[in-house]
Amino acid sequence: MKPLFALILCLCLLALCACGQAVPEETSAVTTTTTATTTAAPSTTTEAPTTLSINYPASYKDAPAAYKPVLDDLYKFVQSLHRELEDGRLDLGELPFSSIPSGKLGYAVKDINNDSTPELLLLAGNYSDTEEYVICSLFTLTNGKPVHLGMGFLERCRTSIAADGTIYERVWNGAGRENLSSYLLKPGASELTRLTEYDSDGMHSLYFKGNYYHGEWEYVTEEEYNAFYEKCDTPPNPMQFNFIPIEQ
Repeated sequence: MKPLFALILCLCLLALCACGQAVPEETSAVTTTTTATTTAAPSTTTEAPTTLSINYPASYKDAPAAYKPVLDDLYKFVQSLHRELEDGRLDLGELPFSSIPSGKLGYAVKDINNDSTPELLLLAGNYSDTEEYVICSLFTLTNGKPVHLGMGFLERCRTSIAADGTIYERVWNGAGRENLSSYLLKPGASELTRLTEYDSDGMHSLYFKGNYYHGEWEYVTEEEYNAFYEKCDTPPNPMQFNFIPIEQ
């Protein structure tokens, strides 16, 4: 009887072991199914992309309503939602705005040629703490729409406007070369008219009047060149602007 009892006991233990192994398999299957279901669930839900909205000012101080799209672009830039060019500069001007505090970005409205059509100037604060501002872009209105006047306003360019409306531009071309120009916006015009142009080759102490690169030039003395240089650098009677921060 003892051997038979021992055999029965062993069979019972084996059965219990087999039952004990079956439970984890079922639990594992359930767990796997649950996990798979949980993982798959997010893929069936489509969430709309988050877009940031900008509350543009209803109007911009002193600026005609026609200039609002231009000022909206500048405002968008300040809000860090602007579209940058590949070189990281603002579309409407090529001054590296990223190094200028947003509080020093703004504009001015001025009728620079006395034809009753106010021009729009985009301005940036100087790199110092002074109240000087750099002209970045210049616009006028034609048929009620803003027109960019096509001047580069590059990082190596300094532009200023005299009280009589003459626009002076000084451009550094590198390697000792420099271009000096003056322009006028005639009444009702949608583009600038060039008045005077000088070029220099500082490395060889050569100075020209006219466009040297287009073959329309003549030699001038260094004294004549420097006299025009002074006008471009500091107009004798600069036009005054009322700077208006874009974030009013």
